[in-house]
Amino acid sequence: GERLGGGDLKQHKIRFVALDWHSIDRSIDKPNEDFLTMLPKHFFSGLSDEAVELMSKDLPKEVADKAKNSLTAMDAVTPRSFEDGAAVLRAVIEQGLEWGTSPDTKFILGIKSWSGGVGVPLLAQARNADDTFGRNIAGAVIMHPASFEAQVAADAVGDGTPTIMCWAKDDARVPFAGSENFAKFPNVKLVAYESGGHANFDGSRNLPNFDDEIIEWMRHTFLDV
Repeated sequence: GERLGGGDLKQHKIRFVALDWHSIDRSIDKPNEDFLTMLPKHFFSGLSDEAVELMSKDLPKEVADKAKNSLTAMDAVTPRSFEDGAAVLRAVIEQGLEWGTSPDTKFILGIKSWSGGVGVPLLAQARNADDTFGRNIAGAVIMHPASFEAQVAADAVGDGTPTIMCWAKDDARVPFAGSENFAKFPNVKLVAYESGGHANFDGSRNLPNFDDEIIEWMRHTFLDV
């Protein structure tokens, strides 16, 4: 709130649901009994041929082949799909937090990296349903999401959902080519960095601070200042 400015701006409450892939447990065969996680070993969906082509088009052949083999192996052992994960997330937000249930509980969905696999489908499902929950997702803040399906991206942001994204052109983990599916929509602001890889872009290591971009975007998009 403080960084949004002074005066009347401090009276505004902005809710975020932020998704990321971080845990003490990232292995496929090791159970996690400490806390709920949503990792690739729990939720994953194979990609269409078109999505694989987009993901790998700027990668060296050996890197692209390795990525394809890894995706195939993960798809074979993961018990639930990204769409299943999106349904779980909706339940956590809607029933657990009771957000998105009324205009008073609107929220911005924050999606980063691997969580794009479940976060972007969540947004797409909510928009397609055209129900109370979907209408109360005010916007999206997305960082280099692992989401390469063109139709899912179109369903998620193509209806005019206010969206800001960042992606580095040299991201070797989630290739920049994926931004094509999102950036073509006029309601999506893509902040493209020439370098920085798959960084957090929080101002450290002499890299840009995406937080500043988000704050200005929120001020103009939601606070009209």
